[in-house]
Amino acid sequence: MRIYLEKVFTSTGDKEIAQKLLSLFNTDADTDEYVDLDHFADLWLTILIPQLDKLRNDKSRRRKLYTLRDLNYRNVKLTSKNMEWMLEHCQYANTLDEMVAACIIGIEKNNSKI
Repeated sequence: MRIYLEKVFTSTGDKEIAQKLLSLFNTDADTDEYVDLDHFADLWLTILIPQLDKLRNDKSRRRKLYTLRDLNYRNVKLTSKNMEWMLEHCQYANTLDEMVAACIIGIEKNNSKI
């Protein structure tokens, strides 16, 4: 995101939205709200997977396995619409305890040895 902020975005509107996204992960803020990182990763994948598919389809060599590491700011067109969508759909957990509890509740009972 910082590369987009420094090299790609030229309008102040895009830069402001990018700053808002980056501020979600500001550890210096005195707030009890934490970004749900799992959900945020899913939001990113929603944007990046179509770009990865496009990269795969554009390349003539079919033997290479393309991964998310092959994506960069040159072949991923991140728009203000994408960033606004991410901000709107971002989920928060009020406390770190809630995030840990959500992880514990998500464990299947038949696989646990408790």
